[in-house]
Amino acid sequence: MEVSRVEENQPAATRSAKEPPIKRQATAGRVFALDAEVGKPPESSRGPITGTLHVGGNPTHVLFDSGASHSFVTPEVVMRFREIYPVEEVSVSVVTPGNQILRSSSLVVGVPLEIVERIFRVNLFVVPMIGYEVILGMDWLSRNRANLDCSRGRVTLRGDLDSVVVYQGIRPSTGVSVVSALRVQQQLVEGCVYLVAINVVEAEVEKETKVEEIPVVSEFVDVFKSLTELPPPRSNPFTINLIPGRLQ
Repeated sequence: MEVSRVEENQPAATRSAKEPPIKRQATAGRVFALDAEVGKPPESSRGPITGTLHVGGNPTHVLFDSGASHSFVTPEVVMRFREIYPVEEVSVSVVTPGNQILRSSSLVVGVPLEIVERIFRVNLFVVPMIGYEVILGMDWLSRNRANLDCSRGRVTLRGDLDSVVVYQGIRPSTGVSVVSALRVQQQLVEGCVYLVAINVVEAEVEKETKVEEIPVVSEFVDVFKSLTELPPPRSNPFTINLIPGRLQ
């Protein structure tokens, strides 16, 4: 399994040229998510892109997240896969905003992902999540040269042979705020895998205005009735027959 490698930068003055570098013992990769302000929706220009795509042969709620280093899937989605895909044993951890550590012990390799009638392959870490079933991170986005247009909710992918695939997704409504991991702990160790934690916060949705709450209009509720269905078809539609050549 390929993992992200980060080399620690050491000032030249702190070490002698003849002194060998000090080796540190590898520790589990950790990542932190910032707390979201309740009731404040994400800005439209920075909102994440979501959509429903076929992953492993089943419709799945997917998040395109450039803040995630890798891609993830929930155990429930893995159980619904129509085929059996190779699974590698791993040992990685994700830290939630509440400092809860989630363990991932398996990586599903080569899962088919259908976008605009084209099949892509993705490797998914199995992690319990709430709000999304699959998260596509930078490992998959960079491999497919993805361009995320968050203001339009559009994803542009450049696959093999420079073929371009444009997927029109959606941005979450103002009732949901999504915060990705933005701060990684300082002690980065070579050979560690760093993941992302997603925090979904329910925000207050604006209350729909009723007819009874509008001044003046509330006095004529019987006149301003709400439309419950389309108007019935006309039995005698109004038409105007034009004489050929009259408009020359």
